Amino acid sequence: MPIFLLFVGCPTFNTIYLDTKIKHEVIEKYLFFEYEEEVNFISTIGGREVKDNIHRCLKTIFTNDAATKCSWLGQRGNFRVCDLASITTLKDVIQSTYTITQKQFEVICSEWFRLAKLRIKPTQNQAFQL
Repeated sequence: MPIFLLFVGCPTFNTIYLDTKIKHEVIEKYLFFEYEEEVNFISTIGGREVKDNIHRCLKTIFTNDAATKCSWLGQRGNFRVCDLASITTLKDVIQSTYTITQKQFEVICSEWFRLAKLRIKPTQNQAFQL
């Protein structure tokens, strides 16, 4: 099944079709753009607290469908996201804004990817009711 990464709100981002077997180096090649531009975009997303800010940023970067095919470390055949440049940039922005350790950042992000299937179920149920 294909993965779609949807970058919302920034004209330099595009919807990119990814095959689940593509190595992250190839994906990084397609997702590359100016670091400062990405930092400015991520900085404008905001949130009430660190966890909310990270969740809002991840929701902006990844669709729920894409998140179901990803995991922090790439276990169980999922796509590994901890090494993506976008995640590194997100970590840099969050750590410059909040007092948060790398471990706390990893736990919040990995939990968000782990719970992606639960976020899809309510939207699927709504589609069946229509």
